[in-house]
This record gives sequence, structure tokens and C-alpha cells, in this order.
Amino acid sequence: MTDVKDKVEKASVKNNSINKPKTSDNTSQQDRKNKPEEFSECEDLSDLQGDSEIAPGEEGEIIAEISPDDPLVEEETEQTEETETPQLDDDADAFQDNTSSSQSLKAKIATTAANYTIKYAPDVKPLTGVVPVCAIAIQWADGHGASVAKTGSAARSAARVYESLSDGQYKWRVKTMGIKVPYNRSRHNLNKAEQLVKKIADSSNRGPKYGMYLIVNDNAKDFNNAGTDTAHISSPKVHTMEHEGGHILGNSVKEDRYNLGHAGAYKDGKYEEYGDGLDFMSKYPASTLNIVHQYVLGWIAWKGKVAQYDIGDPATVYKIDSLNAKISKEGAVRGVLVDRGPSEKQLFFSEMSMNGKPVYALHLRQGKNKDATGSGRIALFGKKKTYDGLTFEVTTVNEETFVKISPEEPTSAPKATLKMR
Repeated sequence: MTDVKDKVEKASVKNNSINKPKTSDNTSQQDRKNKPEEFSECEDLSDLQGDSEIAPGEEGEIIAEISPDDPLVEEETEQTEETETPQLDDDADAFQDNTSSSQSLKAKIATTAANYTIKYAPDVKPLTGVVPVCAIAIQWADGHGASVAKTGSAARSAARVYESLSDGQYKWRVKTMGIKVPYNRSRHNLNKAEQLVKKIADSSNRGPKYGMYLIVNDNAKDFNNAGTDTAHISSPKVHTMEHEGGHILGNSVKEDRYNLGHAGAYKDGKYEEYGDGLDFMSKYPASTLNIVHQYVLGWIAWKGKVAQYDIGDPATVYKIDSLNAKISKEGAVRGVLVDRGPSEKQLFFSEMSMNGKPVYALHLRQGKNKDATGSGRIALFGKKKTYDGLTFEVTTVNEETFVKISPEEPTSAPKATLKMR
């Protein structure tokens, strides 16, 4: 298999699995080296060898158990992933001293603030609830096995991120187990080992049925993936659990429209499927989700509103709050959805933070239809960006941030603008 990653635009999602392999299990070691280990993904278990049935007499046992309410001395988990270095992509004239333009924008703010009625984007039913999650560290017969404490730490840390992003409305209630299996560590044995530990976990469960399993195999295979109700994880890292859990969020509540796709980015004219460092559905260990994913999950509603700008609207000024701000300013929105028509992808503007500094981002809702759950970042900028015939210009007045969205002004000569679909 030459490409085991699930393409947001091209994958055919089946059986509620977010990932699908393109060919059989013939991935070469060199192929795998060319892809980030954490993010080479394939369909739920279908690429794994080994018997699918648990043979009579095969037993396993729980050797460690941490209940959701038990205290846990959290261990620092290995975090070796790179972080994205932001590269701002403003229009060429964005930082020229243009006092008249700045004064004109401030005058428009003063004129429109009192009498302009903002249109708002449709509300999205939010993902809510408490999901029982079982985090399992497989303990292999040959002595290999992930740390149970690190598995619990990573799972609880990922749970806190989701709880924070949802303003406490969506929670993982994590139970952690170390379960010994009667097999040596190998990819050949992984399928039946995972089935066995799930069976043991379920048989010992005295509470609500588990909605999600985070199974750490201690590098029995060299990539991670998720599908149906299970995330298959090589080593206990917070980011990996956030990312793989994100692919099956919807399945945990039986609504697959909440299963998140990847957070990609267009860089130097090319699309990088895992390239958006503003979102943990990328290859980067972010602690947040971008505006597309938060909108898909309905989690912006508790923080504020998303405005809507339709193609053909006049130039409009919006007062902006940072997407993840703890407190909302009066009259401010958390972002702007640009409706570009039924045949075009939705476009989102938002303010986010990268390396402690505010940045402004344009994202497309990435996928084949308007209900797609992937995202593609078009640009990061600091003041002004033109995209697909629209200009986004940011200014600050009395420590408050505003963005003006307007049709691109015609020029005497054609002006090249970035346009991705």
C-alpha cells in the first residue's frame, strides 16, 4: 500500500470508519519512513493479519486498573512531534503606511456599528454528553507493554482538552486498564489481542457501555488509526489520543457527522493533508481545534456567534473575538462564515493564537459536500489578505479588533489571487 492516509477529499467512508486503505498490507518500510509515524492511517483493523476469532482456552487478565475517580499520579508522556513555525502570507501592500485607508476603515466602523444588523451563520446542534472511554495498555506475553500510568495520563489529558473546548458539555469518563494477553508482541497478533482486551474490558464493566476504546499496543505496528469505536495507538501520547479520538467522536454518540477529518493547509500552492498547526487533527501537537472543526461540532455556540457574509454583500465590518477567548466582548463574533454558493466550499475567517501571538486565518471546509468535516487552511496573515475576489482587512481600534470583508477592488491590470477549491 503506497498511501495509507485517509484523504479528506477522496476517501470513501464505510462502516463508520474514517480511514480506508487503498491496497493490501504490502507497505514497505521505506513507504512508512516517508510518512509521519503518528498519522499514517488505514481502515479499522482490516489491514492487520492474524485470526479474527479468539481461540478456545486463550485467556487474558487485568493486571492494573485505574477507575475514572481514582487519583492518578500523571506521568509525562513522550512528546517528540514538531511544531509549526507560522509564516504570514499577507498581501504585498498590507504593511504599507496607508493612513487614509486606515482612517476610512475606522470611519466605516463608527458609521456601521450603530445601525448595521449582522447576519449570523446557522446554528449547529452541538456534540454533548458523557462518554465512557476505556483506555487499555496491552501487556504482551513476551514482556513488552505500554505504561499503564502513561496511558491513563495521556487519555485523561486528551479528555480535558475536549471538555475545555466544549465548555464542559462533552466529556470522556476514562477508565484505564493494563491487560495481559497470551500472545507475543507482533503485528500478526494485534487483531486478536485487541479483540481479547475489549472482551475482557467489557466483561468487567459494571457501568454504562463503553462508547470508545483507546488501545495502546506498544509499537506492535508503526502507525496509528481509528475506526468504528476504537483508536489503535502505538504509544501513549496526548496528541495521538486527541487526533485518533477525533476521528470517532461522532461514533461515540452514534452520530457520525461529528467524526472529524484532517486539518490540512495549503502551503506554497500545495495541499498538505496534516499541515494546519492550529488544530490537533493535523500532525502538530496543538491543544485546540480550528474554526471549521469547532463549528462542525457546534461548540462555538457557548462562546459566541459566527457571522455570515454572502457573496454579493457590500463591504461589511465585524468586531472580532479570538476564537478561544474566555470572555466575549459585547457585539463581537467568534468568526465569519463566507457562503460562496452551493457549488463552492464554505470559507471561514477567524482570529487564533500561535506561539502566544494573534494571527488571522482563512479556512475552507474541506470535503466533497457542505457537511464535510475536514478543513484546509488557506492562509495565515497579520493584517490583510485577498482570496477568491474578497479582501479581508484587520485593524485595531481602542484595543478592539475589527475585520472588513469587501469585494476586491478592480485594478487597471489583472491581479493574481490565491484560489483553492
